[in-house]
Amino acid sequence: WETVLAMGGEDSAEVLCRGEKSLPCVVLSICVCFLQIPTGLGGVRSLCAWDQGKFAVENVVFVGTLGNGICKGEIGKDFETILEGHMEELWGLATHPFAPMFVTCDYSKQVVLWNATKREPIWRKSVKYAAQSAEIYPTGRIVAVGTTSGRWCVLDAVTSDVIYERRDGVEQLDCLKYSPNGRLLAVGSHDNFIYIYAVYDDGRDYKKIGRLDGHSSFVTHLDWSSDSRFLQSTSGDYELLYWDVIALRHVGHVSAMSDVTWDTYTCVFGYNVFGMWPEGADGTDVNACAASHDRTLLASSDDYGKVNLFKFPCCTHKSAGHIYPGHSSHVTCVRFMYDDSYVISTGGMDCAIFQWRVVGKNGRPRPVKIPDATKEEASFASPRLGHPHTLKNTNKHRIAKLIDTGTQTSRPATPTVVPPPIRAENKITREHKTTATVDTSPIKDENRNVMKELKEREKKDIEEQKLIQQLVDDIFASS
Repeated sequence: WETVLAMGGEDSAEVLCRGEKSLPCVVLSICVCFLQIPTGLGGVRSLCAWDQGKFAVENVVFVGTLGNGICKGEIGKDFETILEGHMEELWGLATHPFAPMFVTCDYSKQVVLWNATKREPIWRKSVKYAAQSAEIYPTGRIVAVGTTSGRWCVLDAVTSDVIYERRDGVEQLDCLKYSPNGRLLAVGSHDNFIYIYAVYDDGRDYKKIGRLDGHSSFVTHLDWSSDSRFLQSTSGDYELLYWDVIALRHVGHVSAMSDVTWDTYTCVFGYNVFGMWPEGADGTDVNACAASHDRTLLASSDDYGKVNLFKFPCCTHKSAGHIYPGHSSHVTCVRFMYDDSYVISTGGMDCAIFQWRVVGKNGRPRPVKIPDATKEEASFASPRLGHPHTLKNTNKHRIAKLIDTGTQTSRPATPTVVPPPIRAENKITREHKTTATVDTSPIKDENRNVMKELKEREKKDIEEQKLIQQLVDDIFASS
């Protein structure tokens, strides 16, 4: 019979020793091997030797690392990474707009782009500061990351290179959100402000056009309207506010926003989500929520390690839902994949990422209704070239489902509010008497010029789609 002794340390090196004995005499032969585990996983934390069987020639050793990873190796052979994870608490999570990928980031300054199909990282990048939030550009080729120091950076989704850096104050940035048309970026900060940036060069350059001032506590969640004009935001004092981004002003009349269609729904307060709150909650028990793209389901994450699933809209007091345990710590964020086939959740102190399959009552996967013309776009393939609205509606099957009368009950039945023209007196008013008037102060000339540039760049959408095709080709090559 034989025995194996394994030892490891923080220098990522491991020593394997083998001793063999035979009867009636004892012959002890010791073989010492110095093996190196893959880089980026930290030092050795724990070891487990596994004898494959009586007739096996080699022995297998599993290594747990300080970087929350597990490796598998054999004496005399290289180690194989079978599990990778985050090392510290993670809050940042964003899903890809049209491919089975998502990005996460944590307080150990690690940003990771994951392949949801293979359940493995595509790349891993270390930034300068602890990462708090993440967002993916509508074309899928840019990843924006907010940190705890007030700085945010932009990474190339293919190479993971940092291509842009900016700072907004010294407080942490809890949320970033690109507008559906890709022309604007909203950054929510712990200093109670929302910073608005104009986006240039396909998400590679930015210009600050102003900030939204009105919250009395730190900003926690953001959502854009489908026409990229309005924002809704929540704050640490349980407040929900609406904003006109063109005028850079708070919309005081809530009734004026009743007919607005939201591109995403991640704000934890509001009429459509108040039923998800448990009785006796203090306003901080629910950390995040997300509505499915077909607007039929609502997922939420709480401080008790649970992921909850409700029908959307969830506008009944103490609505019935499904509760799914799994995390050993508070669940920090939850998001649906682009086709609503999976829900991704991130844990706090357990540093875990869970991938939940969305199934029907019979336990089978829910059917994903994708029109024939957009089946290619829902995979790793890029949107169709030459289509003038490709950038705005990258995930086209979502728009098709909203048109279906069967889903109109989950969203306002009236059409989306059309942005009104700016009149000579520099005031934005509603042309229809059925909608309340939103009074604003004159728009600055500098901001007016920026908005004019954004409108002119709308004509170049067709040429920009060639860059999207290059992104998808690079994704295939890198994965």
